[in-house]
Amino acid sequence: MIGGQDGKCYGLDLNTGAVIWSYDTKSPILMTAAWDNGKVIFGSMDMYVYALNSADGTLAWKSPKIKGMAFRTYWPVITAGKVIIRPVSKLQDLGGWPDDGIQRGLMVDNYQIDSQQTQRLASYDANPGQYVKTFYVLNEATGTELPAVIQWNFGGAMNGATFPPCVDKDGFLIVPAQKPDIYPRSFEMGWGKLDLNTRKIKEGLIDPNDPTYYKGFDAFDENMSTSCTGNGVFAFHIQEQNAAFTGFYDESSKTWSQIGSGATNFTLFGNFESGEANAPTISNGWMYHIVAPHEVVARKTK
Repeated sequence: MIGGQDGKCYGLDLNTGAVIWSYDTKSPILMTAAWDNGKVIFGSMDMYVYALNSADGTLAWKSPKIKGMAFRTYWPVITAGKVIIRPVSKLQDLGGWPDDGIQRGLMVDNYQIDSQQTQRLASYDANPGQYVKTFYVLNEATGTELPAVIQWNFGGAMNGATFPPCVDKDGFLIVPAQKPDIYPRSFEMGWGKLDLNTRKIKEGLIDPNDPTYYKGFDAFDENMSTSCTGNGVFAFHIQEQNAAFTGFYDESSKTWSQIGSGATNFTLFGNFESGEANAPTISNGWMYHIVAPHEVVARKTK
């Protein structure tokens, strides 16, 4: 299944490449699709999310219109019967705040204080129109919008959308989260585990043995990606040579380990989405990361 700038999503025969079906959204498709349970799901530039039956390309559902500037780059994430999708929003312009008096979305000053998350969710539920959302949760079966969750729009917001979450071994979403004050350089963001059932951040990816360093953390305006595998989380700055921000979090020991840069080719390198933003791909004990045009770094996950 491939989306085109002509507005059509195409289903191709795997063996021959022949077009089996196509569906026309009448607006460019600039987002990679996700597939689950017989449906291919993606956002189109008309700001609707589409679910097509992958067997024949017929429409399964079309979401309500999503507020935002664009659906481009990255992909939806499907887990536990829910579709998570991020539009590009003005909130994500260098991590800035809206200038129209609307509140900052469902961010909180300290996710470690459960009452603060509860209060913010209650405020949203009472008056959702006063919040700008950059993180949408849809029902996978129907496309209807589900209640909003606590989240941060930091960590990958330079010139584009915040990177999508990955799903850890326990079913939690790894999302950008405010870094606790015990860490230096407080302008940087960290990572947290989002529980879709409670709609709250359950805990942060914090290393109690190393509270002064910032492996796996990043400034809020630069692109970071996460990949979940086995018992851990890889957090990668898209500049591999910016290795201070690249690391692996072991969920059992709750420790961060730094991963050094493997890049040798810095052609067209940058720290923003249109440069080289991508998540490490993990398969059969190997991790592959595109670090710049024309270069892939392969590592053993152990």
